[in-house]
Formats: sequence, C-alpha cells, structure tokens
Amino acid sequence: YSQIELRVIAHLSGDSALKDAFNKNEDIHVLTAAKIFHVSPADVTRDMRAKAKTLNFGILYGMGPRRLAEETDTSISEAQMFIEKYFSQFPAISLWIKQAKQAVYESGYTETMFGRRRLVPEALSQRSNLKAQGDRIAVNTPIQGTAADIMKMALLACAEFLDAHPGNGDMLLQVHDEVLFEVPQERLLVMAAEIRNRMERVVSLSVPLEIIL
Repeated sequence: YSQIELRVIAHLSGDSALKDAFNKNEDIHVLTAAKIFHVSPADVTRDMRAKAKTLNFGILYGMGPRRLAEETDTSISEAQMFIEKYFSQFPAISLWIKQAKQAVYESGYTETMFGRRRLVPEALSQRSNLKAQGDRIAVNTPIQGTAADIMKMALLACAEFLDAHPGNGDMLLQVHDEVLFEVPQERLLVMAAEIRNRMERVVSLSVPLEIIL
C-alpha cells in the first residue's frame, strides 16, 4: 500500500487539503512542504520535502519538537514552529487529534475505524511520562490499527481469490504494508491486476487506496 496511514488519517480527520491531494494523486510531502514553508509546490526543495515527510509521519506517532529537531537536524524552536505551521495548515487533523485524546480520557479506550478496541490506562495516569504515552496511543492506534485492519481484509480477499483459482499463485508473506506473492511468470500481469483490484477496493474510504507493484 502507498502511504496507507496518511490516507487513513485523511479519511478519519476529513481534512479537505489532505483529501484533495490524495484524490488528485499529488505528492503529499511536496504539498505539506509548500504549506509549511509558504512556497509554491514547484519551489519545494529536496530538503524541504524531506523535512515535511518526517513531519507527516511524525504527527502520526505523536512526535514532539525535540524528536523532530533530532530527525530533521534543526533547532527545537524551529521544530516547534514546523509543528505549529502543520496544524495551522491542516486544522482538521489538529482537531481530530484533540478529539481522539479526549475520547480516551472519557472512555479509557481507543478503537479503529472498524471497532477494534484497545484499552489505554496510561492516558489516565498521574505520571507525565505514562500520560504522554497514552496520548500517543490514543492518536496512533486508530491510524495504525485501521491500516492493519485494512491489510487483514485485503489478505483475506486475496486468499479467497487464490483459493478459487488454483494454480495462479500463492500468497507467501506479509511485511507491514507489503504482501509478497509467487505467481507463474506467464500469469504475472493478469495476477498483478487481480491483486491490485482486490487490495484497492477492499474498503471504501474518502480517499483512494493505492497499490505500488
């Protein structure tokens, strides 16, 4: 899957800028860089894009300014500015994160888009380090967990197809957001199309799922 976790947060948050970028098949890291550095997409440098990519994924894991500064080789004050600019440019994501944390404070658990729950007692801890961990879980689990759920559904869809069409190949291994298949050489293009179709259509989001072959 291509950037499945970013596509999940676009769907969950409903952020119009992020959804629009995915629906137009734009480079999401270039878009983010253009927004936080206030330049046109054509003027985004490789360094700008790299910083934006780190920020895009760092937001999913609750990355704070100190860690972002280490990852991007910038000062903590610059990293804090990047985070603030990110949330100002993607306000729906900022709101969704706040709501995700509040939901955990009120219920004691978080859940994926499909209702799979995870208890988060850390969020109610009086210890600051545990509470911070709980906050990260509150944000990360709905995103990563939903992506994992989608992958499991995709694996089932592909397995059912292969079982119904013996001799067309085997599903060998899943590694995070990737799946390895072994298929006859003469059936490669046909099977690639069949697998792509099932993985991209296994669920319906407000942004397209995309497969890289």
